[in-house]
Amino acid sequence: MMLLLANYLCERRPPRSLKPYYVALFVSLFGNFLFPYDFFSSMSLLPKALLSGTCMTLPIFFAGIIFSASFARAQNRSNAFASNLYGAMIGGMMESLSFILGIKALLLIAAGLYFMSFLVRDHGELARHAP
Repeated sequence: MMLLLANYLCERRPPRSLKPYYVALFVSLFGNFLFPYDFFSSMSLLPKALLSGTCMTLPIFFAGIIFSASFARAQNRSNAFASNLYGAMIGGMMESLSFILGIKALLLIAAGLYFMSFLVRDHGELARHAP
């Protein structure tokens, strides 16, 4: 649902800059890292499902906006889509690390990978605007 919502919002109003979405992505990842999940254990089923589901999937929403906007601006969409598929495969393999390191460590790894994506993207934007 979060990916569908991200795609819908990008289609309705494409973002001019992705920096606020990267900031929101990092805040949501670090928020999930710092948030005590046992907080939800005392809640009844519906509030627990809604709040924990939103909390855990918020990074997916912001990452979806970043991908949709980046894909829409890509000059070579075949390469952009292939890169996304490689990222999905690597992410799926890294998800197995959560069994060893825990989900909290995986959040930090994801933040590091998205930060590298931000640096590469920002560098690419600067290069396009250079004289």
